[in-house]
Amino acid sequence: MSNQVKLAVVNFPAANPEKTAEFYSKLLGVELTRSPTDATVSYSAPIEDGVYLSVKKKERPDEVVTVFFAVEHLDRAIAAFEAGGGKLLSKHALPIAPKVQKEYTESFKKLYEQDAHVPSHMGSSAVVSDGEGNRIGLIEVHEHAHVMFKMGKYTRARTPFDDAVQKAAKSLEKAFKAGA
Repeated sequence: MSNQVKLAVVNFPAANPEKTAEFYSKLLGVELTRSPTDATVSYSAPIEDGVYLSVKKKERPDEVVTVFFAVEHLDRAIAAFEAGGGKLLSKHALPIAPKVQKEYTESFKKLYEQDAHVPSHMGSSAVVSDGEGNRIGLIEVHEHAHVMFKMGKYTRARTPFDDAVQKAAKSLEKAFKAGA
């Protein structure tokens, strides 16, 4: 794996992600908002600078809490795990739901004063198992999503500007619900 590895997400799988998100919102005093994907039901919130708490729909009964590390090249990181005796358990794209794509793109361009192309997905993720059977998540995010995880040119200390990002996430959640 590259030296550019960073803790990005701590994911809690749940049979009822909406109820579990409410629980963690109250417990931690942060508002978890619906993610802009319709591939799975998930909610998230920044809990530390560039690190997100995520609650998503449980895919398997034996699914456990998974810590995700951001990597520059997902396929290379997977190959490194496999070369070291680990194995790939799953790999997924991180699509942005078509019904919120336009608002997501507009929010990005407005907040970050960028006229960059925003693709229809945020990147890809994988869950791997090390040689001891521990599950570790890996996530490669497109440059436009680096703002969420304080990566690349967006690496910086938390500022009041982050409130605008959270406000945009709430706006996306409303758009998501309206389009349901």
